[in-house]
Amino acid sequence: MTGGEKFSIMITIQRRYNRKRYKDADDDWSLDTIYSDGMEGGEQREKDYAEHMKTKDDGVYEYKITVE
Repeated sequence: MTGGEKFSIMITIQRRYNRKRYKDADDDWSLDTIYSDGMEGGEQREKDYAEHMKTKDDGVYEYKITVE
């Protein structure tokens, strides 16, 4: 990147098996997704994606979202 440009935020998503459905599953979180969008309008797309993942419920995994 050249001078003056701003870095976008980065979203890291981890997942583990849902405790309500899989009572004997381990507690280890594993990396699911890293998302960063440096293009025009990318910051809003990043926020939209993070919000989508916060409300995602597939019944199999629980998700932990970190926005940096």
